[in-house]
Amino acid sequence: MNMNLDSENAFEPLINFVENEDYDFDKTMGSFMYMYDEDDVYHYKDINNRKYLKLDGSGNRVGGRW
Repeated sequence: MNMNLDSENAFEPLINFVENEDYDFDKTMGSFMYMYDEDDVYHYKDINNRKYLKLDGSGNRVGGRW
């Protein structure tokens, strides 16, 4: 498990996900916390429902819908 201390790298997959899915950027980005990355899977926690969103390094969802 890695904690990416470089915020640009930590949030790049989430930025790509938001842009690809055409979500409201400010609202969506403000709803997630970066938790950690492991084996090119980035884990973000939704502050509203406390569920995890898992993305690969390109911003594609890994696993089911959060």
